[in-house]
Amino acid sequence: MRFLKKLIILAFIISIGVSYKLGHFDNFINQVMGKKPIPENNISTAPANAVLTAHDITINVLSNSESILHFTLKNNSNKTHELVNIETEIGNNVLFFENFTKDNKTELIEVFGVPIEGFNIVKLNSDGHFAKIINQEISPKVGSDISIKLIFSDGTEKNTIAKTK
Repeated sequence: MRFLKKLIILAFIISIGVSYKLGHFDNFINQVMGKKPIPENNISTAPANAVLTAHDITINVLSNSESILHFTLKNNSNKTHELVNIETEIGNNVLFFENFTKDNKTELIEVFGVPIEGFNIVKLNSDGHFAKIINQEISPKVGSDISIKLIFSDGTEKNTIAKTK
């Protein structure tokens, strides 16, 4: 009898896993929570530039040759998108970094992209992920508008404007 109970519980857990993988579990949770179901033309198939929004975009000028980009990316889909490059009119040599704490010391490592998970917000600032423009071709003036292009792993691009500080 105990074996039968364990088998039923295992079958139930497996069915939940399969339902989750197929997306049925999300629809069930949306119904229980009173949220609108994800439409058949699921937005997760949309390109990154159509489902990601960028807010509060600033460029903090450090010197004539370096600046730091700060902004917020909001993912309005259930698919993870990754920011892999940034091009600007002041220079295209942009590196991504992440701060993390190890043994009570803050360390900085270079990363090769910034993932924005489904229905999440990622802030690029000095506290976590950030982007640094190095070897700038043009030294920006404080208060000017700079054109930037965000490039995502799926090949899509999003053009926007940043204000220098």
